[in-house]
Amino acid sequence: SPKCDLCSGFSQVDLCREEKSNRLCVAKRILCHSRADSERAVREAEYHRKLRHPNLLTCLGHSVGQPITSVAATVVAEVILVLPYHRRGTLSEELDLCRIAKSSIGLNRILSTISGLCSGLAAMHSADLAHRDLKTGNVLLDDSLRPILMDFGSVTDKLVWINSRQEAVRWQDFAAEHCSMTYRAPELYNVPCPGIISEKADIWSLGCVLYALCYNESPFDPVYSRGDSVALATCSGIKLPTSPEFERPSLAEIRTVLAPLLISAGLPTEEPEDDATEAAVVSQGDVRLTSVAHTQEA
Repeated sequence: SPKCDLCSGFSQVDLCREEKSNRLCVAKRILCHSRADSERAVREAEYHRKLRHPNLLTCLGHSVGQPITSVAATVVAEVILVLPYHRRGTLSEELDLCRIAKSSIGLNRILSTISGLCSGLAAMHSADLAHRDLKTGNVLLDDSLRPILMDFGSVTDKLVWINSRQEAVRWQDFAAEHCSMTYRAPELYNVPCPGIISEKADIWSLGCVLYALCYNESPFDPVYSRGDSVALATCSGIKLPTSPEFERPSLAEIRTVLAPLLISAGLPTEEPEDDATEAAVVSQGDVRLTSVAHTQEA
């Protein structure tokens, strides 16, 4: 089968065709270098099958076997996940085209996309799970432009208690490997000890995705491109452009879409008192998404 464009540093994705139905699908091949890697890959398949929701990618099947590759000597197993194929690709690819064309996906698409992602995240959080790597590159688009959250290899329990410095270091290492820098919440750069990592980290990432929907890039992409510290930048909050090039959702529209997810995570939904254009603030070590849209004048 031909190689698909959807590849990562941890797996290879091949385009294939199901024999009985003749429909296209993708085979995600995960090469596992340890038993722990194999168990994690199988859990990824189980998460896909467990989380049945229109905005979460399902798994059509999976298998575990010996790899048939030239690197078999260093690999203990190969886990293959069979997933639906979506020809439109990812949200990241669409936003890249918008950035090149200096255009926008439009106000209605921004709201419908973030609403769909909120719905999918809420389903995941209600199952006591958190994604941990929410970004535009992990959002597929179906033929109706519905957003579908994919790549559950980073999924963990929703609440992770940190009781020792050793655990904090382990989770920082996990974040460095599995959580994309420009969408990563501050508490995943500097894991609190003692402390807790909750689903609020996903909501921080969701705010970065919303920013990308409005401005075609994560708020921290320029920081990363300059070679500056993204970890420090996340502690400074997000300032939105004062003169946006395209129409953006109002705070009221965004608040309406995000409110159920914020409430379930115990986060405030009211407008910040000091700066209505601030997208995120860090208060007492706790990330709070307060607003993620430019205030529009009536």
